[in-house]
Amino acid sequence: MLWSSAMKASSFELVPALRDSAATELLVDSGIEENIGKTLEGLPFLNGVINEALRLYPTDPLSQRVAVRDTALAGSRVPKGTSIYLSPWLIQRSEDVWGPEANGFRPERWIRTESGESKVDPSGGMSSNMDFLTFLHGPRNCIGQNFAKAELSCLTAALTKHFEWALDQPRASVPVSGLVTINPEGGLSLRVTTVADTCQ
Repeated sequence: MLWSSAMKASSFELVPALRDSAATELLVDSGIEENIGKTLEGLPFLNGVINEALRLYPTDPLSQRVAVRDTALAGSRVPKGTSIYLSPWLIQRSEDVWGPEANGFRPERWIRTESGESKVDPSGGMSSNMDFLTFLHGPRNCIGQNFAKAELSCLTAALTKHFEWALDQPRASVPVSGLVTINPEGGLSLRVTTVADTCQ
């Protein structure tokens, strides 16, 4: 939530576009509360914003695994007991994987067009799901990832509807720090103001 808020605050065009893209689904009284999860999952731009924030700012920049038996990785021998480190931060910012704009915030990479209609693209242009490791994969992946995404979707949609966002001290980028989790260096102050409630 922290980093999606930071992205909204630093990209002035982002919040109006996000608010407009969700308006037709979120600002109607058609029993949406009964199916809010499915509705939010189907909003391309909202999902694009969330997936880009998760791609650029994975909670854990580094993950460790230990080989439980002798094995091989990419042709290299890995003896039992060897510690193996992988970095979602580096993989998810690799130009070899994500192209020349790998370090840019581009929600549209998670959107595809079918018959003139925007749809959620869960691949984001990836050739392999191992290119997106925010929650890892396999039997030891993050068991709370679906809840985290649902929570992030609900909060982002609700807060974007009612508030405008700006960095308290505008800057070209937000420096990061931390090895266990990624945090803004020196903290992050946002200026939040209310907007007219177009739902009424």
